[in-house]
Amino acid sequence: MKNKKISFEEENALKKKLKDELDRLNKILLDSNTIELIEKFKSKFQICEILYKLILEKYNIDHGKEGGRDKLKLNVNQVKPALKYVNFSLENDIINRLFGSESHAGKRSIKKIRDILTHNLTNSAIDELKNRKNEIFNDMDYFLKMIESA
Repeated sequence: MKNKKISFEEENALKKKLKDELDRLNKILLDSNTIELIEKFKSKFQICEILYKLILEKYNIDHGKEGGRDKLKLNVNQVKPALKYVNFSLENDIINRLFGSESHAGKRSIKKIRDILTHNLTNSAIDELKNRKNEIFNDMDYFLKMIESA
């Protein structure tokens, strides 16, 4: 396998695929409303994630687990016990919608939508964000209001 060369046909197919993808991404970038929505969504979710990781870090340290927010991963199974530890209560449905791992289009968790928009910027994730915008932002706002009202 070392020093394997790509065939002429494979090279041309890849270059066409790259150009097509660049065209698709440039069209998305030209839509200022879509870009504004994506950035607003990603920023708000980032705030939710940062705040949750502060809670999780305290929970882990107090339970003899390694701390350090930079090493923490979002695991939906940790959310409820970590929140309960600091006397926050959040319904399982909201926890799963926010931090779950559901990846089926139309039912993706907010975390999965963020991951896809960050790493792949697929049209289906953009459409899902647009179609579920109210639900998504309401869930994030609910989480943030829970923190704010503490």
